[in-house]
Amino acid sequence: MKNVEIILKCFNDYASDSETLREQVRLHFELLMKWQRIVNLIGLTKEEEIAEFLYIDSFLAIKNLCEFLSLRGMSIPEVADIGSGAGFPSIFWSFFMPDIRIILYEPKRKKANFLRDFIHLAGIKNYEVKEMMVKKESILTHLIISKAAININDWPRFGISNVRRQGVVVSLLTEETIKIYSKTIEKTPRIRDSVILKYTLPLSNQERFIGVLIKK
Repeated sequence: MKNVEIILKCFNDYASDSETLREQVRLHFELLMKWQRIVNLIGLTKEEEIAEFLYIDSFLAIKNLCEFLSLRGMSIPEVADIGSGAGFPSIFWSFFMPDIRIILYEPKRKKANFLRDFIHLAGIKNYEVKEMMVKKESILTHLIISKAAININDWPRFGISNVRRQGVVVSLLTEETIKIYSKTIEKTPRIRDSVILKYTLPLSNQERFIGVLIKK
């Protein structure tokens, strides 16, 4: 099994004041490595890369997003994570917004069972796993997010079709995909507002972007 202490050391700047968060990361990683033997949940293999590009990236994305929503005075009762896979980035919602309902949509049974296993062992009460494929206009939620389940060319329209009025569509972007995203949203209807948030990964200094669309 890969060394969980390396993961926690890389993550320490964000969890040094929260033993609960550290234990959640430890539990998730150890369970992830156990399940990885029977189902391919992640493609990365080095601990430092897993720490930065999965755990730290997800943590910073949710942190920045929650701060933005708070500044806007936006109340989000429910989040839908499409194609949740190993649970990134949504495993961190409960740390920042413990009272909102999180629905993890994962069509593949083994991955859905991994998510159920983690939620059960972590004792997280506000998460639910739905083993189903989400299509356009097939759900109606307040905020929709996906790490990489749907092509960035299709994601903004897909997201807008599945959120309520004044709902939020979140896109997690790199320096490469933000260019595609910027062109795509120009052709996306029913957008009231569009905002780009930015943060930097601490180990590689790579920039990450969060595209936020608010529906009319």
